[in-house]
Amino acid sequence: MAIAGWVGILVTFLNLIPVAQLDGGHILRAFISEKAHKMITYAVALLLVGMSYLWSGWLIWAILIIFIGSAGNPPGALDEVSPVSKGRIVLALVALIIFVITATPRPLWTA
Repeated sequence: MAIAGWVGILVTFLNLIPVAQLDGGHILRAFISEKAHKMITYAVALLLVGMSYLWSGWLIWAILIIFIGSAGNPPGALDEVSPVSKGRIVLALVALIIFVITATPRPLWTA
């Protein structure tokens, strides 16, 4: 059961990476412009290339992020004029806290 829980935490962390079409990317896109979102996507991909020194799996994720980040123009928010409500800001902060708590620079290692 512990391994299943660990895998769930790892998948949650990976899904909350604030890039492209991942859930973290959708949350971030609600707060910033499309151009800034694309720039952050590529910056995170470069960061993951650098982190591949710690775990080679980050290189695979960097390639995946570059691929999905450059694939077409995803639809933006339906309403980019209205401000984001306080409740949604709180939910975004909760997602950020979960992302930070579950983050690990080296999820798999060998002894």
